[in-house]
Amino acid sequence: MKSVRAALREKSSVLALAGGVSANNVLRTRLQTECDRNGIRFCRPDMRFCTDNAAMIGVAAYYEYKKGVRHGWDLNAVPNLKLGER
Repeated sequence: MKSVRAALREKSSVLALAGGVSANNVLRTRLQTECDRNGIRFCRPDMRFCTDNAAMIGVAAYYEYKKGVRHGWDLNAVPNLKLGER
């Protein structure tokens, strides 16, 4: 895996997984295996602290919908908006 190769190249003894992707069980298992094989300590949050970004966006959209907010098909993503901004 690229991340393990990068850790080895940089002589890092620890590899951390964070963010929404840290909820991916296949990725967690594979990284753990590769880190164990290469003597790298693997750190990742407990699954109860991992959230699904799509679920969070869905909940935010639900509450906007309940407030009567509607947008047309021409709506585009603006990645740096805070929730509630338009």
